[in-house]
Amino acid sequence: MSRLYLLFALLALSPLFAITEPCPGGFGVSGEWLYMLPSIDQPEFVIDSSSSSSPIGRRVANEQSWHSGYRLESIYSFCNGENDVRIRWTHFPGFSESKTVTGSNLFGILNHPASAFNGQSGTASIDDEFHFFFLDALFGQRIVCDSRFSLLLQAGFQTGFLRLKEKVNYLGNSSSLRLKIRSKTWGIGPEVGLEGKYDLWRCLNFTGRFQGALLVSERNARYQDELNGSSLIAEVKNEAYWNLIPTSDLKFGFSREWPCNCFNFDLEVGYEILTYYDGIQRIFFVDNSNTGSSFNENMTFTLQGPYVHAGIAF
Repeated sequence: MSRLYLLFALLALSPLFAITEPCPGGFGVSGEWLYMLPSIDQPEFVIDSSSSSSPIGRRVANEQSWHSGYRLESIYSFCNGENDVRIRWTHFPGFSESKTVTGSNLFGILNHPASAFNGQSGTASIDDEFHFFFLDALFGQRIVCDSRFSLLLQAGFQTGFLRLKEKVNYLGNSSSLRLKIRSKTWGIGPEVGLEGKYDLWRCLNFTGRFQGALLVSERNARYQDELNGSSLIAEVKNEAYWNLIPTSDLKFGFSREWPCNCFNFDLEVGYEILTYYDGIQRIFFVDNSNTGSSFNENMTFTLQGPYVHAGIAF
């Protein structure tokens, strides 16, 4: 709830903030602080059951917490005032989510079926470490420009990287399991977008941006399940494989700028959603009698939250 209060406070102060656009033939640089909440499609790792013989109870998910990232951008505006080119770097350095559950009747979710962890008393823990970045290079063409509203059409390319290192421990009264799960995705591909600005009142602007890319991506996944610290149940990795993976970036906010001699200063606040569709791949085993039976579980990775932008143009 405190994060929502922070966002509302920033929005309430938005008449003091803005987005910068360099004059024709000029340059601009900016930085952003991103404060976002990550999510994946399958965060559950254990069932805390009320029965020792059957999984009856809640599927416990890993923790969710807010993390800081940053964005750096440079822009050059052509002399005609209609076109620009920009390079944008968005980065969330390694951050982790972890959780530990203690119970009398725990059922493992992510372990190999041959290493059964059913109805045991003990603890289950998970630790997910993420690393994520986008690099965008875009050419812009202004398609609408009047006294109150402007719209920029963008095209270029994006490269993206997403890595997950996952450790899961099931420590019970009769057995213990230690899992290591890895996923790494890297890709590059074409990107298009729209960026607009509407003058609300006395240079107070409402801004918005949507961009989407289709990345030719190489994915790698690994899985290891070890029983009682000595017996290896499974250790496999996927052969590197190329896929088409989409990404998107949606943001909206309020902005204002201050001209000062040959410089323009700006601040902006708003909310943003970054999505890497099927960017995480986890190997999942499904059959105790056919121990090699497995499939790839593709999971979408999302970051969402408020941002604060500051820039200068000259």
